[in-house]
Amino acid sequence: MSTDSLLEEALNLYNSNKFESSIKVLQKIKVHDYKSHLLLGMIYYSQNKINLSEENLNLAYELHNEHPIILHYRAIVSRKKGNINQAKSDLLKAIKIDNRIESISELGRIYFDENNITEAKKYFEMALKIDSNHKKTNLRLGNMFMRINDYKKGIKHIRAGTGMIRFKDKKFEIIK
Repeated sequence: MSTDSLLEEALNLYNSNKFESSIKVLQKIKVHDYKSHLLLGMIYYSQNKINLSEENLNLAYELHNEHPIILHYRAIVSRKKGNINQAKSDLLKAIKIDNRIESISELGRIYFDENNITEAKKYFEMALKIDSNHKKTNLRLGNMFMRINDYKKGIKHIRAGTGMIRFKDKKFEIIK
């Protein structure tokens, strides 16, 4: 089986949350490239094996240091490990290469966590210019507005991020 087909199989398993099976497929690859290290880093992160995730993402980065998804996942791991400056640096590089909404929103999240409302808002609004219906960003922006006591805007964005739940006759529905 070719490396590309093994990577595709491993990715399909990863997307089905079959992490151990995906790792077994990746172990069949003789020479690891940045794609296999990236996927291993993503799998290990999903399993909360942060050090293994970081190790593989750094290997992927050494092989391809301008890949926006590698930079994005390295930033997520760096944030989780408390290395906020590295996380910001990687996200800014990722955004410069490929204006991915997930990276923009994640950078806003970091600024929000630091209580830097001005920068958080800037990045959340930048993300929503790309996709005004992006649920994660709307939820984050809504929570930010709630923190600064702007409840009207907060509810608007939280609703856009989650929908509203209506309970009726022991059932419920999501109202978008």
